[in-house]
Amino acid sequence: MDILFVKGLEISCLVGIQEWERKQPQPLLFSIELGFEHRRSASLDDIGDAIEPADVVAELQLFASTRDDLLLDALGEACCAFLQKRFAPSHITLTIEKPRAAEALACQSVGVRITRHSARR
Repeated sequence: MDILFVKGLEISCLVGIQEWERKQPQPLLFSIELGFEHRRSASLDDIGDAIEPADVVAELQLFASTRDDLLLDALGEACCAFLQKRFAPSHITLTIEKPRAAEALACQSVGVRITRHSARR
C-alpha cells in the first residue's frame, strides 16, 4: 500500500460553536493520508495513473472553505466523504487542527483525526 500525504495545509473555514467562531472563518490545519496502489504508475513513470497532490490540495481547499459546520467532526466527515468520492483511495486518514482553539486552551494542538476505509477491498 502506498500513501499520498499532505501535511499542515492551512484552509480558512467557518466552523465551531463559540460566538467568535461563527463570525468569520478561522485557519485550520489539515493533514491528509490517502492510501493507493501506485505500483503501476511508478513502474510506467506515467502521470496518467497517478494522483497529483496539487489536485488533492486544490479540491479540498475549495470544498472545505465553502462549508459552515458547528462541529469539527462534521467538517472532517464531510471532507472524508468528498475525498473518497473524488479520488477513491483505499483508506483516508484526515487530521484537522484548530490552532486558535489550542491557543485558547493553552495547549500545543487540538483537533480531530478520522480514519475511514473503503468498502471496496
